[in-house]
Amino acid sequence: MTLLAKNITLSYHQYEIINNLDLEINPNEITAIIGPNGCGKSTLLRGLTGLLMPAEGEVTLDGKPLQQWSKKTLAKQIAILPQNPSAPEGLTVKQLVEHGRFAHQGLFSKPTLEDAEVVDWAMQQTSVIDYQARLFNTLSGGERQRAWIALALAQKAKILFLDEPTTFLDIGHQLEVMELLKELNQLHNIGIVMVLHDINQAGNYANRLIAMKQGSIVADGKALEIITSELMKTLFNANTKIINYQHNGHQKSYCIPVGI
Repeated sequence: MTLLAKNITLSYHQYEIINNLDLEINPNEITAIIGPNGCGKSTLLRGLTGLLMPAEGEVTLDGKPLQQWSKKTLAKQIAILPQNPSAPEGLTVKQLVEHGRFAHQGLFSKPTLEDAEVVDWAMQQTSVIDYQARLFNTLSGGERQRAWIALALAQKAKILFLDEPTTFLDIGHQLEVMELLKELNQLHNIGIVMVLHDINQAGNYANRLIAMKQGSIVADGKALEIITSELMKTLFNANTKIINYQHNGHQKSYCIPVGI
């Protein structure tokens, strides 16, 4: 499966955010989009998933423009978890996750045995099955985020897009979510594309980093190649120290802010 953006321009109310951008997403890896506030990260995510249609250019999935896919068919390929999603009051965790099966059901059809099995699988993968009967709004922040990811998994999509999935979580729950996403990619071959503010999270978990500034891609590659003091100065106007180290046999980079 190939997701390709060709010469796309993305705008809100005629205000241009991204201009003439080209990008190909590899569904077999974890991709993190980084950059300062307002640089177009979330806008790009919306454009890549069909939530925002380009003013110019096109985004294609397997050579077919996204607008030519039906919503249900596209939802079987692409799932998106936006920032700060909300759920109705009185919904249990299981009921929330069941909403992820909409793309696989007819208009008036009842849930099938396969639907039930997929929902259980999604809750097991995200470790929320033990409190499936609890009201969603009674969960902690980390539990809620795992439940939302379970909903996305229930779609059985090939690529999962997430907009800042660790925002507002404490460090322990951040690591839980990041480890879960890594496992989904490595064990279940689900492509992950996410917007991240934390450069070190991006560097530790993503195979590929896409750095943006003012609606353009200014760097694209592996963390060790692009996390440099020069790039951090360009992106954030911050002086940083980059430390390279070994972790579980892999070379990693750690970025430490040292001043303006």
